[in-house]
Amino acid sequence: YSRVCMLAFIVLVQSSDAHDELVSFFANEPEYTNELIRIVKSEEVVPGNIRTLAMQALGAQLGAYSSSHERARILSGSSVSFGVGNRMILLNVLQRAIFSLTNTNDLTCIAFVEALLQFYLFHVTSSTSGSAVRGSGMVPTFLPLLEDTEPSHTHLVCLAVKTLQKLMDYSNTAVNVFKDLGGVELLTHRLQIEVNRVINLAGGNEDSMVVGDCLRINDDLFDTQKRLIRVLLKALGSATYAPANTARTHNSRDASLPFTLSLIFRNVDRFGGDIYSSAVTVMSEIIHKDPTSFPALHDT
Repeated sequence: YSRVCMLAFIVLVQSSDAHDELVSFFANEPEYTNELIRIVKSEEVVPGNIRTLAMQALGAQLGAYSSSHERARILSGSSVSFGVGNRMILLNVLQRAIFSLTNTNDLTCIAFVEALLQFYLFHVTSSTSGSAVRGSGMVPTFLPLLEDTEPSHTHLVCLAVKTLQKLMDYSNTAVNVFKDLGGVELLTHRLQIEVNRVINLAGGNEDSMVVGDCLRINDDLFDTQKRLIRVLLKALGSATYAPANTARTHNSRDASLPFTLSLIFRNVDRFGGDIYSSAVTVMSEIIHKDPTSFPALHDT
């Protein structure tokens, strides 16, 4: 029954012709958003699939809030703007959920983390609420996912990196926090891992006679890894491009980055033009920010 109720709510807030129903709903249920947040943070007593649906309902509500001024007016009484208290509650929930991923491959746990990450990605990019979350402790919460190399979690790492990249695009403070916490080194190391994985996986596919489901799973993994490489390069570009102390930028950059970029250039047939272009952009930004790095890049 709880699942049906939350699915019905998701449909309601996403329906373009349901203004009167939304007004009526929140007139009768002004605390519904807080109820959803209570469900999300109730780790001990609420099943994981219910918590995931509650998080998806919060995301749908945020999407509706951001879609038009009329929707924002209707939902303004529902606490959807998420005060500091609610934001910190959800960040703490996300932090614990990310930590729990290291001990399990439970699909329910993975789905819950994905719903949280999707919510924060939309929250950061939302024109109506994005400014509210900047500087709210997101960077240290998201960074541990960069070290999660479990293949079944790759799509979660993609969402985390994409959110960090958007956050750095909007906030110089986020860039400085990201660099101070070793974020550039983590991005560089993860890029190196994924580039080598794609090269090895592509080489394995060329030499194998595997057909059917195994080949399809390999193709899906291959596509996910390439998607992660694209967002890693974009995040490195955002971290490199943003105004910062040149000496710190140079010192924080892992020496393996030029070598990893050269691997992409040498294997363009395996990575494609989009990744190649992003790698060139990162190299250009490195030279632009620190021209003295050119000889090392040239040697590599």
